[in-house]
Amino acid sequence: MGPGRSGVSLAVDRMPDREDEVVAHRLGEFRVNIDASLRGMKDLAEADGRPAPGSA
Repeated sequence: MGPGRSGVSLAVDRMPDREDEVVAHRLGEFRVNIDASLRGMKDLAEADGRPAPGSA
């Protein structure tokens, strides 16, 4: 997600016939990571001041 070429660009260059599949996979990875970040922020916002289990 920036101005330069990425691993997705390279994968599409190598497999242009699978571009939709490559992009969909990467968007799925983004979705998983965004969801995890939002859950973490929600947990922190709702915390009672004590560290969440498993946090360092």
